Amino acid sequence: MRRLVTIVCLLWLCAPALVQGAPADFGAKLDEAKSARQSPLQALKLMREGIAILWATIPFGVQEVRLLKTPPGENGQLSPREPRPFKPGELLVIYLEPVGFTVKRHNDLFNYSLSVDFKLVDAWGHIAGSQQNVSAISGPAFSFPDHLSMVISLQLLGLGSGDYKLETTVRDRMGGKSCAFTTEFQID
Repeated sequence: MRRLVTIVCLLWLCAPALVQGAPADFGAKLDEAKSARQSPLQALKLMREGIAILWATIPFGVQEVRLLKTPPGENGQLSPREPRPFKPGELLVIYLEPVGFTVKRHNDLFNYSLSVDFKLVDAWGHIAGSQQNVSAISGPAFSFPDHLSMVISLQLLGLGSGDYKLETTVRDRMGGKSCAFTTEFQID
């Protein structure tokens, strides 16, 4: 319990620097969470409500884009990939965490919908492959979905040695927004 109160207090102390321009309601939720010292679960609920308020001010984007050795297993374990060239036919696995996407509350459920498109481009700018809606995640959730992750896996078949770029576009289907990032890699 002391640890949660410490986290709440740290968030409270850092809040002005973190959320300049955020709605005043965010600060009010942090005040409520700070005063809920006797009930860590209530403090956590209030902090989540504050995050939902702050979320609306965050531009849609992605963070924590990383290459993985393999897709996460049943236990969700993540193994970062060392930066080295891929072998022909090897699996390219990209992990990402979308942020700032549209979340609509209906009754007690939070709804969202995201999809991913990609375009594989070689060193000369030729498109080696592309696909829309290669990955999608959506749903209702009982808690605000502020920590989603997506994994994209592509088998590198039929590609020669050289430098490549994977241009990835993540789409917020409920908000009509998109963001893009590029992952550069080599095939031996």
